[in-house]
Amino acid sequence: MLFRSYGLMYWRVIPRQADFMVEMRDGTLLRTRVYFPAQWNGEPFPVVLVRTPYNLEGLYGYALNYAAMQNYIVVTQDIRGTPPDGSGSQGKFRAFLDEWSDGVDTVNWILNQTWSNGKIASHGGSALAINQFCYHAENPKGVGAATLIVGTGELYDYTFMIGGCFRMGLAENWLPLVGGTAMIEEITQHPLKSDFYQKGSLKMNDRYKNVNVRAVHVGGWYDMFCQGTIEGFMLYNNASDYAKNHQILIMGPWYHGFTNIHEDITYPENAKQGQTYMSEAENFIFSEYLQGKEVDWSNQPRIYYYVMGDPEAEGSETSFNVWRTAEIWPVTNTPEAWYFHPDGTLNTTTPIGGNSVSFIYDPTNPVLNGGGTTLTLAKIGAVDQREFEYTDKDFTEHRDDILKFTSPTLSNGVEIIGRLNAQLYIQSNCTDTDFTVKLIDIFPDGREMWIADGILKARYRNSYEAENLLISGISYELNVDLWSTAY
Repeated sequence: MLFRSYGLMYWRVIPRQADFMVEMRDGTLLRTRVYFPAQWNGEPFPVVLVRTPYNLEGLYGYALNYAAMQNYIVVTQDIRGTPPDGSGSQGKFRAFLDEWSDGVDTVNWILNQTWSNGKIASHGGSALAINQFCYHAENPKGVGAATLIVGTGELYDYTFMIGGCFRMGLAENWLPLVGGTAMIEEITQHPLKSDFYQKGSLKMNDRYKNVNVRAVHVGGWYDMFCQGTIEGFMLYNNASDYAKNHQILIMGPWYHGFTNIHEDITYPENAKQGQTYMSEAENFIFSEYLQGKEVDWSNQPRIYYYVMGDPEAEGSETSFNVWRTAEIWPVTNTPEAWYFHPDGTLNTTTPIGGNSVSFIYDPTNPVLNGGGTTLTLAKIGAVDQREFEYTDKDFTEHRDDILKFTSPTLSNGVEIIGRLNAQLYIQSNCTDTDFTVKLIDIFPDGREMWIADGILKARYRNSYEAENLLISGISYELNVDLWSTAY
């Protein structure tokens, strides 16, 4: 086949392929396609494994990249029960709850093939990353390298139950696309963090300690799995001897993809450098494990992170909107507290106790959500939040069920890098209430740009594993996790 690129002509030989139905331990057959490099003549080769719920027919680009260009054998597979039209794998898709065993069984099948040399790397983004976390935690023999892009190893915390609240937008809009409609009800029937989620969690029962993989972890500050990506990096980095201290994290100004262009802001072109970092890091890790090359970890940055800010402000692309590197996460920092005051101000001065503010919450008229770490909503990423806070198009009538605390105009830059937490002291005359907190940057032109947000169902204020309802007139402390940022 002839390819044309930038006015040059060159030949690329299409890899050969073979199809299989691979049997899992319960007898379910999964559709699997294997691509062989053109020059392969039967000897054992290293393997790159990619598993998807979106139909393996769409993974041909992996064959061109890894088989045709890098001389790896590529194994692609439809996850159990996908695609939902029945053309792929048997069984039912259960929102990654079977991937721990199906992933291991697939790896073992690869190891038993004459064309496998016993070295396997896994790759994929989003759902293609989540399933990797599930079987990596089973320590399958042979898997020693991975690229995990915009995914998470926690089905409860960062996928379906954020702050103990059902992530309706994701579940009801995404699960039907991959044949998982029946899982919507099943998830809502498991509101507590129970054994139901155990095989989709790195943390439960310390499953992360089984991980024996060196990996590239790639995420975005606006991505729906932002904190899950960071936590996956940190847990892998504290896992087994081979994985320990041999992970690479890349966090850019992206949502669920690699674009610097958002709804209401465009970050500089240098944001795209993150994709180069990802390619270089993957080549570094894959060549070490799959090819047996000696690499120098002492000169390899462990973390690449993009510090965001208003692209039109002074200092852009010099002190912020730049990439930085680090060896540990969180980076060295000095925690700082900003306080809510009854007059609606926000500053670093400790308020005098005894004062409070209140609002009436009407569940039939909820505050809509848009932008930030969402996926299936109309707007995602860096979005002006005023349209969700005001009841009119001129932004003059602020909703009275949102408490707003605003700092004085900043005379100097404030840099926020790391995990954010909002500590609230509340009373409610309801037995339960969902509390949300949003951190916003008010631009000079009036735009209110999302930086971070979080939510917590009050009954889970002490633990996601047990509920404690509120008693009217009693004060409670809530800690709302706003995940992480570099802004």
